[in-house]
Amino acid sequence: MKRSVFWVLAIAVVALVITCVSKHNELSALDEGLEKQWTPLVNVITPIYMQIPDLVNEVILYNGKEDEVVHNLATAYKDFNESSSTSSQVTAANRIEAALSVLFIEASRRYPGIASHYQFQNLKQIFQTTSEDIDRLVEGYNNSVDNFNSYVRQFPNNIVGMLLGFGSRADYFRKEN
Repeated sequence: MKRSVFWVLAIAVVALVITCVSKHNELSALDEGLEKQWTPLVNVITPIYMQIPDLVNEVILYNGKEDEVVHNLATAYKDFNESSSTSSQVTAANRIEAALSVLFIEASRRYPGIASHYQFQNLKQIFQTTSEDIDRLVEGYNNSVDNFNSYVRQFPNNIVGMLLGFGSRADYFRKEN
């Protein structure tokens, strides 16, 4: 009797270990897929985002002061540059996109006359033109996020993921238009 209990427990432990290893490998592959999709996207948006200090300076020069919109944009840009993980970069990039959207939509109301300012228009055009070029990369990244998030939420993947240090979900890149 004791031997049969031992073998049942041994088989259960081996099955559990094999399941955990298998789920870990699948989670690792999906996590790596996120990185593979994020890398080309970040390589495209980083040079674009390097124009943000110029844009911030133009608005401050025109407006004479830094307001909340400009402060949010500058802070998000700083956070993006200081980010060391994909998750923190995506979060900062989402904040940048939201701040850029507010800045460009409300520019004529907040800063009357800036819309006709050449340097502001030039920078705005750079952001809008290049923004259209990254839609495909954003879609690929967000599809990978969807695959990862769907897999990580399923049972027993959620338990294995939590035990092995995989995040409960990845953040989507929210590109503002």
